[in-house]
Amino acid sequence: MIRLFFLPLLFFASTVLGQTKDRKASWEEMIETGSHQTALAEIEEFTQSLINQKQYDSLPEYLEIYGRILLANSPEKDASDQLLNTYQTWENLSKSPKFQRLLVKSLADWYEYVGNPTAAYKHTLTALEWAKKESPKSEEVFSNLYLNLGGLAIQNMDLPAAKKHLNDFLSLDLSQADPENTYFANSYLGNISYFNSNLDSAGFYYQKSIEAIDKLEPTPRNQFYRKSIILNNLAGVQMAQSDFDAAEQSMNLTISYQEKYLAADLEELEKQKVLQGYFRSMDNLAGLYRQLGSYHRAKQLLEFSFQRKSEEFGNQDLETAKSRILLGQVYYDMIQMEQSREFLLEGLKQMQELEEESSYWQADAINTLARMEDYLQNEELADSLYRKAKTIFDQEVQGDYDVIYLDFLKNFSKFLAENKKMDEAIQLSTLARNYLADVGSENLYLDYNQTINQASIYELGQNYQMALKYTSDALSQIDLLIARSKSPKDSIQAMFLKSQPILIRNRSRYYLEEVDEALLKSIEKELREGLKIIDSQSDFLFEPSDVSIQLDVNREYFEFLELIELELYQLSGEESYLDRLLAYHEHARYRKIRSRLQKNQQVHFGGLPAEILNREEELKEQLRQSLQAEVTDLSAYAKANSEWKAFLDTLKINYPNYFQLHFETSESVLARVFSKLNPEITYLRYLNVGEKWMLLIIQENEKKLISLSPIPLTRTLETLAEQSSKNKIQPAILHELYNLLWKPAEPFIRTQRIAVIPEGLLFNLSFETLTKVPVSDWADLADHFLLLEHSFSYQYSLLFLEEQATSKYEDQLVAFAPGFFDGMKKTYSASFMDQQFLDIDYLKLLPQPFTRRLVEQISSKFEAKTYLEHGSTLMNFKNEAGQSRIIHIGTHAISSNVNPGDSRLVFAKSAENPLDPNELFASEIYELDLSSELAVLLACESGKPSYSPGEGMISLAHAFNYSGTKSLLMGLWKIDEQASVSIAADFYDFLEDGLPKDEALRKAKLNYLAKAKGRALDPSFWSGLILLGNPEPVTLETKQSFWPLYAALLLGIVFLAWFFKKKFSGN
Repeated sequence: MIRLFFLPLLFFASTVLGQTKDRKASWEEMIETGSHQTALAEIEEFTQSLINQKQYDSLPEYLEIYGRILLANSPEKDASDQLLNTYQTWENLSKSPKFQRLLVKSLADWYEYVGNPTAAYKHTLTALEWAKKESPKSEEVFSNLYLNLGGLAIQNMDLPAAKKHLNDFLSLDLSQADPENTYFANSYLGNISYFNSNLDSAGFYYQKSIEAIDKLEPTPRNQFYRKSIILNNLAGVQMAQSDFDAAEQSMNLTISYQEKYLAADLEELEKQKVLQGYFRSMDNLAGLYRQLGSYHRAKQLLEFSFQRKSEEFGNQDLETAKSRILLGQVYYDMIQMEQSREFLLEGLKQMQELEEESSYWQADAINTLARMEDYLQNEELADSLYRKAKTIFDQEVQGDYDVIYLDFLKNFSKFLAENKKMDEAIQLSTLARNYLADVGSENLYLDYNQTINQASIYELGQNYQMALKYTSDALSQIDLLIARSKSPKDSIQAMFLKSQPILIRNRSRYYLEEVDEALLKSIEKELREGLKIIDSQSDFLFEPSDVSIQLDVNREYFEFLELIELELYQLSGEESYLDRLLAYHEHARYRKIRSRLQKNQQVHFGGLPAEILNREEELKEQLRQSLQAEVTDLSAYAKANSEWKAFLDTLKINYPNYFQLHFETSESVLARVFSKLNPEITYLRYLNVGEKWMLLIIQENEKKLISLSPIPLTRTLETLAEQSSKNKIQPAILHELYNLLWKPAEPFIRTQRIAVIPEGLLFNLSFETLTKVPVSDWADLADHFLLLEHSFSYQYSLLFLEEQATSKYEDQLVAFAPGFFDGMKKTYSASFMDQQFLDIDYLKLLPQPFTRRLVEQISSKFEAKTYLEHGSTLMNFKNEAGQSRIIHIGTHAISSNVNPGDSRLVFAKSAENPLDPNELFASEIYELDLSSELAVLLACESGKPSYSPGEGMISLAHAFNYSGTKSLLMGLWKIDEQASVSIAADFYDFLEDGLPKDEALRKAKLNYLAKAKGRALDPSFWSGLILLGNPEPVTLETKQSFWPLYAALLLGIVFLAWFFKKKFSGN
């Protein structure tokens, strides 16, 4: 289960706030207008008169407002001390249980008002004890107290106490005609249902709460504040149900209502409380973006929230501590470990210094630190942190396991199994299963999750017999889920769970039994049946994140299936097994791209008419409706599915790019690709299947599969990645990689031009730098590297070798170069009166003088449109880049391999509208028309950082490819600006000569090396610039010069003048 970082906003029934009695209203007005000293004198005189007249029963009504008046006149601690003294004085005036109950409840209301829910809960419990002594007893009194205790317990994260109080509340016979009670009851029930992961019930109760609010007096507090609280909680439910559209709408409404309420005339303390809720809503919206994988946007929101909390509440407030935890977690998501650790440790330190309750937050932070150390392979430290988190969680849940804790147990037990602590792993996983059995849980999904976890743990412990037993149990639970399903949709969703037990079952069979062809065929048959379930799931993936639920499981599924196909091919030699291996391998990579696009609801696709998109949504809605809970048969689904398939046929014919991106199978694409490959190019597809490394050589429709040395290759690639991250590549490693990657293929390579389709860590490598002999100095590299003999292009998948249609272009070349010079930044900074809105990252961008100079050079030589400095805006790029033979982009780029959709190009800030966006995200490129033969991305860090090699580059390249760009010249890593500009200038010259793009790049690099000296020979300076995509030539014409024509015309005029002068002289 995905850990939901949702922050519930809680509210409590206050018996005093909002009362409209004249006297209290007068004092509240005095507080607001600054006459708080007068208010203090009046209330002390009035309450003393009540005491003198022995009207003690009226005193409790004024204790809370007295506290607020004291607070307006004194610091909070002094006000609290004085109020407590007054309470103790009044407490001795009467022994009446009713008086004592009202008085202590008024004190509890005061503590709730100043934000101390622990003290408020304690004193409300005392009020309950006094209520039990009253005679006669009032159900209305008990209902209010139970509701208030339940809410306070939830705020204190004391869920067992909250459940007890709310069960006591439910046992009372309440009047449903009272909308106030209905509002509170349904709100608290929604909270409890949420924390127990009963999401449908939580959503039901929250909707009932909103209906009750609509029946209350339409005050700002009811219509804006209370609704914002419920909508925030409802958004949490919708997030957990993966209904991100609805969740975003609810969160936006929440923030809108809070802003409207903040605009009302509020007391300062209440304003501060509402501001807390406002910032928590921003944190929740950031949580939504984290769920969607938009970590960059989530980070921006969390940073803004943190900054504003610091300004409003100071750096030592619990809310700012929570922000530090959240920022630490989003940095962990982004694999920025140092920043993550710093924020998490600061947040923990701050929480431990505060007196307010924050144990649950601390456990969550420590859990993230444990996951971080696990990722960094510091197993001992991770183990210690997991145990510390467990201790705190245990104290908080007190034997009542919520879904979050059950998920923690599952993950911790899996960690223990991965680190060979099998007994403890089994104990923890069994603890979770036994808990579900003891409480009589009828949630089969929870039970299934723990069962499949146990199967996974036994598989990790190589106890394959037990793994087979638990996969059998899991499959039986799925069958029971299907049998109990009340609708076809529920049944189908249960069916989709089968892929994981099928995978664990067959991996266990593979390692348990003697491997022969018969066993491999049996396993392949069962896995391919399971694959039908996975593939059919795409017919039901209407929600954006549904694919991601299965993504990790499917990755392992494809890897194992590929291993089986490989072994069957090696045993039988039948090419059909090799073709299936390739199809599954490419499908897995493409599926990752598809899933990310389906998760991101902000992605729009260009070249597709609005009516087609509307028709797609209409048909999806029909399929949804055909599977609703009230539907009892599949006839409606069969009809809707038939229309859907007919629609796909239309897409395939009329909009092939969109169809291939979203729906086409890998097998059909590969069949077309293999039939149309360029015979002058040798294609090298490197494959990592399980622990094996293979090389597929494709040349003139011949396929040759070669086994590589997996252990030394993996070790050497890891060394290369480490050296690359430190920018200290050692020359010797290039010869090692030559022997491991190139030499096995050399006897079969018959062409000068090479196309490489890398895998994993190979995205760190520029193949042209591999050396035939060991070299110790970069000066010797040019005599021995592969660039001397071969030109190289790259592709991120065999699927994208398919030839694209030829286009007609309106322009030859369009170029963009923001430059990011100091003058631009000064102009941008000067446009803001309030400096807090400045984009600090923009101001830190390095100037790019060489890039600008190159654009001026090529625009003077070739027919080109150029956009420099302030003209190089995102808006101009969107309007002008398409339908040009070459698009040249000289800017900064940021490649995110953790969330490739966040990879982006940075343009100039608009001088007229500095708040306009200036970053083009990869996910936004899909909607643009960037039809071109070549896009040149001379950008700082346009390729990738060291983590998850190639994902960010793939994201940018794929987006450009979909938008019509046939090839890209781009950087694999952070490249030297001067070197890349020098190579690009020569590259353009060789393109003008008619050379293929890969050969033009080869000659340009050789030219650079012939002139380079010293450290400029280091491959990190120049080899990262690669060609990705179609390597064929692109026509490039120089500007037509009219000087020869002008000279000839001038000579003609001079000749005619001379001729006529001579003639007239003769006459």
